[in-house]
Amino acid sequence: MRFLQSALLVPLGIVSLVAAPVTAGDSHTTVSVRFDDTKPSGLAWDFGGPLPDPYVVVDGKNFRRDRCEDTLSCSFTLSGVDEYYDVAVYDADLSDDDYAGTVRCRRGNQCNTGRGATVTIF
Repeated sequence: MRFLQSALLVPLGIVSLVAAPVTAGDSHTTVSVRFDDTKPSGLAWDFGGPLPDPYVVVDGKNFRRDRCEDTLSCSFTLSGVDEYYDVAVYDADLSDDDYAGTVRCRRGNQCNTGRGATVTIF
């Protein structure tokens, strides 16, 4: 049996890793993104309001149509299970979308894009 580490967030913001079995029945992966309160520049994510409209591009698959609106966090479900994912994070806007970074993240880990977003894959 294979095991996979999954990140658990506790109220104090501490991340712990716990071994969780990966079984043949696992058929999907969840990519969760959390934006910082503001862009790295300190400006609001959206011109008309403070909150972003998050979406991701995962291994070339664009989730812009599945974006969440006016929220700092959003999750997306992928079919299939891989060990690593390349995730680009964006804030959807009317004209030009704001790029919040790209990260290669391992399933079960939490990864920071370095541009205002954190990605968790489980």
